[in-house]
Amino acid sequence: MPVCIKNTLPFERGDTFNDGSWLTLDDTVIKSLEGHTFWVEDTVHNTGMPVGLIAVKNDTGAAITVARKFCKFSNTDAYDLPRRIGTFPNNTAGGLCLALDDAYTVGDSIPDDDIFWCVFYGVVDVLTAATVASLASNMNVASTNAGVIKDGAAAAGETVLGTLVPADSWSAATAATVFMDVSFRGAEAAG
Repeated sequence: MPVCIKNTLPFERGDTFNDGSWLTLDDTVIKSLEGHTFWVEDTVHNTGMPVGLIAVKNDTGAAITVARKFCKFSNTDAYDLPRRIGTFPNNTAGGLCLALDDAYTVGDSIPDDDIFWCVFYGVVDVLTAATVASLASNMNVASTNAGVIKDGAAAAGETVLGTLVPADSWSAATAATVFMDVSFRGAEAAG
């Protein structure tokens, strides 16, 4: 399927808006970019499929150390969702969050108040939980309170973040590919 690129990115995947530190960052700088979505072709997994990126501000109060985990939205001020990340990794099991773009290098740092990319649609790698006994292909996934893929399907009331891409097996605490399709919906009741 051909991909139509909707927008030109204001900064590259794997970088932050202030990469190179040319701005003095604070809570109000580059506010106009927060929450904007962009469509790009998947070059990380080389599928050629579309990936939906959202520009979010690091509003955690400290630098984020990059890991393949989910980010939790801030709820400090009105309209922080979906513009600002308040906790990394996510600390609310089953909560509303997005995956940090896997174009970032693990161990790199995203400064406080800088803008970076999260994935809301398309394929992205996220770490699995410490146990993976109940993972299955095409399973709807939710986040643990450690910001990783929960072992087992999203339960009633948990936010469905995406679908686990088919694999022969999964290893504990290892990156697995999720097809993100965040429409901010809760899982249906069992039964």
